[in-house]
Parts: sequence; C-alpha cells; structure tokens
Amino acid sequence: RGSHPIELVGDDKYHFNEIVVLEDVAVDIEEKFTGREWRVAEENVKTEITESGPVRATVTISGKIMNSPFKQEISIYNNSPRIDVTIYIDWEGRKNTQVRLAFPFNVPNGTVTYEAPYAAVRFDKDEIPGSYRGSGGRWIGKWIDISNEKYGVTIASRTSGGTIIQGTKVYPLLLNVSFSCGDILLWYHNKGEHTFEFSILPHEGSWKDAYAFRHGWEFTNPVIVDHRTTTLFYKMEETKPKLPEKLSLCSINVPNVMVSVFKKSDVENKWIIRAIEMCGRNGEAELTLAKDVEEAYETNLLEEEIGKLEAKNNKVRLKVSPHGIHTISVKLKHS
Repeated sequence: RGSHPIELVGDDKYHFNEIVVLEDVAVDIEEKFTGREWRVAEENVKTEITESGPVRATVTISGKIMNSPFKQEISIYNNSPRIDVTIYIDWEGRKNTQVRLAFPFNVPNGTVTYEAPYAAVRFDKDEIPGSYRGSGGRWIGKWIDISNEKYGVTIASRTSGGTIIQGTKVYPLLLNVSFSCGDILLWYHNKGEHTFEFSILPHEGSWKDAYAFRHGWEFTNPVIVDHRTTTLFYKMEETKPKLPEKLSLCSINVPNVMVSVFKKSDVENKWIIRAIEMCGRNGEAELTLAKDVEEAYETNLLEEEIGKLEAKNNKVRLKVSPHGIHTISVKLKHS
C-alpha cells in the first residue's frame, strides 16, 4: 500500500502455502484428530525458477508428502500484486487423512466473507447457528475474502471446496480420505492425480470497496485464446461485413453488478441474461449487447415477463435492488 507496506502473513504453526496432512479417524463429516501430522516443511524438496519473463516469474517446489509426489507452482506478476498458486499431487489414497493448505493471514479485526450461490456470506454472522461442526469447515464458491475497513486479501479458487476458517487464517481442504457411506467400499480414497488452483490478491478497503468477488469470477472464467489459420489462397469477400476491432457479447457499466448467465431462451427466439447485485446497493445498470435490441423485458426465474425495460440501439437499462437477482429477456434485431 504505497510507501507503507503491510505484512499480510500471520504467525502460525504452519508456513504460508505449506501442504499439511493430518490424521483424522472420524467417520464421514465428523472430525477426530489423533495429533499425528506430516508437513512439507519437514521433507526434502527441490526449489527452482521455472519461468522468468517480462510479465511473470514462477518458482516451482517439488517433492513428496508421505508417499505422494507433489509440485507447487508459485507465480508472481510484474505489474500486479496478484500471486497464483497451482498444486499438483498424486495422492496415494491413505486412509484417515486430511490434506490441507495453510493460508494464515494477518488482517487485524478482519471479517471473513465467502461466496455462496448468488450471495456473499460473512463467516459466523450470516449463517444458521449450530449448522456446522468440526474445526470450522465451510463449502466455498469461487472466492473467499478476509478484510477490515482499511485493507484485505481475496483468495480465488478454480477448485471450489471445503475450507477451514479459524479467525483470519484459512486452510483449503485439498483431500479428505474418511470412512463414509459414499461408495461400495465405504471409503473415499481420492487416489490419483489432482490439481488445485488459487489466486491471491491483496486490496485496499473492504471486499465491497475492492469488488473482491470479481477476482473470483475472473479467475474461474479465464480468457480462452483461439489461434486459427486459413488456407493460402483464402480471400475475404469485400461485400461481407467485417467484425470491429473490439466487440463484447454483453457488458455492464457498474462494477457492483455482474452478468452470470447469457443463454438462449427455453421458450422463445430470445436471449436470457441474469445479472446479480453483489454489494447491497440500489441503482441502475446499463447492459450493452453485441447487436441492437428490438425489445427487452425483466422476467422471473421461470422466464415469465414481469415488466418492459427501456432499450435503445444495443443498450438496455435496468433498475437493480440490493442483492437482487435480475433476469432479462432480450430479442435482438437481425442485421
């Protein structure tokens, strides 16, 4: 934060970004730890720089945890505070184990907020009392954030799953091999190769000030590069329209509202767009489509029209409510 850096890594018995295996002899979702544990910090590992360029650099740590080979790729960026962590582990399937990753953060008086479907949930404040057991595990969507009023950090994940939350320390649960009623042998061995991807982004202000949820959605929906070639004698027909240098299928003009769905209507020759307001604010949003709009309606979740929306050229205006889930039906003009 400018000339006043802040140490975001807190004190903990485990190192930051360390893989730890705990022995857990409980059944199913219960927990009963024996105190036995295996840590990467106690193993012989190999550390090397595997990428070094103008955009980013990557350090790779490889070795074994128990009898399972693993590799961690840690990438830092030249013009961004973002840090990406990718973990590959070939798990042996040992019974009665929890494999965790340690992210002990230092955010004094920090509040932990995590994504649930179409919502942001504050840990231990917006939850049903007595609905969780064990050491604080929660099922996390695309992101989890730890913030106070001045600063915080967002962890995005492409491999959503259980995360143990203890104060401002979070421990993503990578693997869990427990006795359960889940398969024919009553064990989830999780044997084989697994990949886990995280992206850590510090920010100023609260998660709402930083629009932290956008990092989660952007990380889990990466840009897909498509490189194509044509035959040597291919020639563009001059009479056909050409695409502009820049074109978005659908964009929105306010950062607190996200487009989560763009799909064909189930019943008509129209398109359905779902927009969600994440920060608890009233206001207006403007959708910009790739083509001009003939008509637009707000609908319910069954795609039944409940009100006509203002549409002009390729833009649609929408009134948004705090934490609202808004569904829009649009009919595009044919070009």
